[in-house]
Amino acid sequence: MSLSLSIHSVLSAKIAKQILPNIIFLSPIFPSTSHLNEKPLGFYAFLKFRKLLHSKYNFTNIIALGGINLQNLSKLNIVNVKGFGAIDFFNNL
Repeated sequence: MSLSLSIHSVLSAKIAKQILPNIIFLSPIFPSTSHLNEKPLGFYAFLKFRKLLHSKYNFTNIIALGGINLQNLSKLNIVNVKGFGAIDFFNNL
């Protein structure tokens, strides 16, 4: 059985390290209609945070989540993101 957690900050990464999830959802990456009041990380902050999660916390299964569409999915593909989760992406196909 797999355990996944959503991480939004360094503090939640520290908590996740104690729980040892198999999958990390890092969110929100881009502006999202499902979380209008949350400030997105942005692409470059996502890359920095992902690197921190790899190096400091040894998390490797990091999934991008939040505001993903066809345009920004191409950016995520370039940097070899393991996967993504989305609501609007699939609603707008």
